[in-house]
Amino acid sequence: MEDTSEALPYWKQDQYSHYAKDANHVYYYHTKIEGATPALFTVFFPFGTDDNWRNYEFSKNDGEVFVGGKSIGKIDMNHFTPLKPVSCPEHGLKTCTYVPDMDSFFTAGNWGSGILGKAGSDLIFLREHGADYFQGMASPDMFMFATTKKIYVYTHETFYELAAGTLSSTRVLVPMDVDYYENNK
Repeated sequence: MEDTSEALPYWKQDQYSHYAKDANHVYYYHTKIEGATPALFTVFFPFGTDDNWRNYEFSKNDGEVFVGGKSIGKIDMNHFTPLKPVSCPEHGLKTCTYVPDMDSFFTAGNWGSGILGKAGSDLIFLREHGADYFQGMASPDMFMFATTKKIYVYTHETFYELAAGTLSSTRVLVPMDVDYYENNK
């Protein structure tokens, strides 16, 4: 697949080359994308030309969004907002972390190979090949912070760790081990 409507940065051209269509199916790296219809399928770039997002390959089919060929549901990516890490979480914690800005968060390997953000009232961990949803977990008092080893989020007046799930590619929210955080930054 390709888009010839505009001059594209190298990484967008590269992403288009990862997809193919025939009369009945759409493929991502030669693997059929379940739920994709060739006539309705498009590759899109919800974050424009921001090079930080080059590892996330977005496509959609009749409202359903895919990341890296995996369905993440009918999320409106225009409403996805990455959470920017804070340095000093406070709320009873004494230890500060150092993440100066979102660009550093991307270039530092974005702990956990993904980006934590929100869409409406949901918290979403966006991975290169999918997403993990935490329905109703976004709150007005929410913020995230990270160490060199872990991502944490404060929401609904509670600290959580974004931990590995039972499948190595998934993440779950578990209550934060405050002692570990304070002593193993």
